Amino acid sequence: MKLAVIAIALVALSVVVTGLLPHTGIPMEGFHHHKKGGGLKLVEAFHNLNFTSPTNLIFGSNSNYENMVYVSEQSGIIYTFEINNDDDDRVGGDSVPLKTLNPQIFLDLSEILPNYDQLDLYGLAFNPKFPDSPYFYVYYVYHEPSSLFINSILSRFRVYPDDPNRADISSEDQLIALVQPRGSHIGGSLFFAEWDECLYLSLGDGGRSSHDPFNSAQNPNSFFGKILRLSVDQPEGYSVPRDNPFVSGGALSEIYALGFRNPWRCSTDEITQTILCGDVGDAYWEEVNLILSGKNYGWNLMEGPNCVYDNHCHKYKYEMPLFYYPHPSMHVESNFNGSSIVGGNIYRGEKIPWLTGSYVFGDSLGHKLGAVFNNNWELKSCELMGPEDIEENIIGFGVDNEKELYVLFEGNYPIMKMKNSKKHDDDTIAPPGEV
Repeated sequence: MKLAVIAIALVALSVVVTGLLPHTGIPMEGFHHHKKGGGLKLVEAFHNLNFTSPTNLIFGSNSNYENMVYVSEQSGIIYTFEINNDDDDRVGGDSVPLKTLNPQIFLDLSEILPNYDQLDLYGLAFNPKFPDSPYFYVYYVYHEPSSLFINSILSRFRVYPDDPNRADISSEDQLIALVQPRGSHIGGSLFFAEWDECLYLSLGDGGRSSHDPFNSAQNPNSFFGKILRLSVDQPEGYSVPRDNPFVSGGALSEIYALGFRNPWRCSTDEITQTILCGDVGDAYWEEVNLILSGKNYGWNLMEGPNCVYDNHCHKYKYEMPLFYYPHPSMHVESNFNGSSIVGGNIYRGEKIPWLTGSYVFGDSLGHKLGAVFNNNWELKSCELMGPEDIEENIIGFGVDNEKELYVLFEGNYPIMKMKNSKKHDDDTIAPPGEV
């Protein structure tokens, strides 16, 4: 199914909690209807380009490569192409995709691992100085046919000196190699923070069943259920930043934060210098966490605002989610629910002014987008709606150089760009129904 435009109905809600400290958390239930709503639409982003389960969308930031785009597919292929900005960069009209030039394969991991029956690429990050610094990083997993285990790999590659649009497949430098205990809860967000140029990697607890059967997330000597922070400003391997929280002991020195189930999609915000991660819940709650150095986010002892096993898990020891929402099975009165959060981004673009400063996220199984405003923490929920049912799951988000947002879907489905659909000229939120 290929749609040029998908409309999103946006319903505004007001929060009953008026303030927010990083350790308090905001529940997404019990909200009251607000008098105004707003409208978004999704438009197909790239002309005549479809990808199969794209996991990352990255726009070149160097002035000489700002028109370059990189898309990774879950299957292990990374594509690159150029945006044609001539003639207002459009095929025609405001809702028609960007023209693209010279799509080609940038890296194909199957050339490294040709005989494995499962290969999934989850993370992709470029050195902030790319292509002056020729390195980029991938996080992928693969399954050996003769083994019961799945291997997780963080690797560095480089591009050819005479062609930065082509990766040197022989240049792989494996920085971290792990054996997944159960082959699920993989995590896999890979990103640089603009303010420290360190490389971050989110890892799930690795437990296919509930409640982290190996207690990995709370184990200070395991990488699973953690967010790692590495310095990669050297030609081989990595080093541990001197200001990592556990360099003096207490946990593995690469660990930046712990206590996660499956942190799926993290993002950075340069203005506030913050990291936000969605963490997929177990049976009850989905949550977004403000990632702070050395903090423990509670899993497998806590899920959302609650203790997992009983009411005596010493909540004060753990960092509460920034906000959370219930699963439909909880039958909690709520204007937003879902079962598999996809962490998003704080919107810093200019095309949707009423969304500025809000954190936009998704729920994969619920086929929903949501937004939380950081001025008064007003929740806005919006459900994907279109001319026919949308069954594709949301995988992730992308941000272009103008800070506009894109949505990635599972399956063979176009990458979509978020646009304003309200008809008012001012910056106020359009009344419900005027989308």
